[in-house]
Amino acid sequence: MAIRVSNRTLSSAFLHAFLAGVKHKGHKLNSILQYADIELEAINNPKTTFDGVQLQRLIIAITDHLDDLYLGFVKDRYKPVLNYAVMNIACGSETLGESIRARIGLRESIRDDVHYEFKIDKQARSFCLSLTGFEMVEGVDPHLFYWLRLSTIYRYHSWLIGRRIKLDHIDFAGPAPSHYGKSPLPHLAMFDCEVRFDQAQTAIYYDNQYLSQPIIRTDRETLQGIAIEHYDDWLEVPGSDLSMTRQVEQALSRLQDEGVFHPTTEQVAKALSITPRSLRNQLTRENTRFQGIKAQIRKQSAINKLLASSLPVSAVADALGFSEPGDFSRNFKRWTGLSPTEYRAKYAKSESKP
Repeated sequence: MAIRVSNRTLSSAFLHAFLAGVKHKGHKLNSILQYADIELEAINNPKTTFDGVQLQRLIIAITDHLDDLYLGFVKDRYKPVLNYAVMNIACGSETLGESIRARIGLRESIRDDVHYEFKIDKQARSFCLSLTGFEMVEGVDPHLFYWLRLSTIYRYHSWLIGRRIKLDHIDFAGPAPSHYGKSPLPHLAMFDCEVRFDQAQTAIYYDNQYLSQPIIRTDRETLQGIAIEHYDDWLEVPGSDLSMTRQVEQALSRLQDEGVFHPTTEQVAKALSITPRSLRNQLTRENTRFQGIKAQIRKQSAINKLLASSLPVSAVADALGFSEPGDFSRNFKRWTGLSPTEYRAKYAKSESKP
């Protein structure tokens, strides 16, 4: 059975099913729901709907209270401290493929009850990562657990390389659930691909070219779970907006707003809470240079200010931190091929049209 989905509204039954492991472990629901800022009456009301932000808060609350990334679904806990060790072993990996191999290798060595296996079909340009062997506790929904694992993998892989991976398809070994609201199933929409049930294995599939993509995250980001901090919606998949290039662009724009027009690598690194060396290394992996990004930001700011006002060129130059109008004009012509006056005369009218 294969389906495609598009809706992102989650039923109360879907969120309530995440509490099955909590109940099995004997924990009280009220404290967890309070931590997640979800009312017990709301989650018990079949007419209530929830979103990915509320889902993520609930997942984090359960993880913290049970000290278990498997949310009580599996007989043996997977403590966050063990996951930290797995993340730590992958630090220093240059590509997504290297990181996956390192993490799977360590997982296989510390747990013999679960198995992650990856296969690469070079002829079909396909990569497959499957997961098996999880021994569920009584009363939980295996589909929900495997969806959580696959969605975690998908979000994390996309975040590591700074671009949303386009999936080929998702397979579930079990049948399609029928008790989480109307079909199509909204929690599957995040995959944006064909989802198949009653398959030989539970697995995620995508083009193997992604494996050679460079990892753009710093070790600090990887170990501290920055992906969760920036993405508070579990149904949202990280894309290019968190690349180091984009972070540097945002930092430069903020510094410029504060009157810092010639920031150094050290200043930007401090603003991003990383070392200058890490910043340079990450930009190198993305095939960009700090000076190039800085020049692009100054160029775009100059164009915007020139076209958005009737200020004299000298005033625009001063507002952008140039000590001499002539220096601004020379740089502007190098950036655009036109002098500031020529550029304004050519584009100001068209920019002001509705």
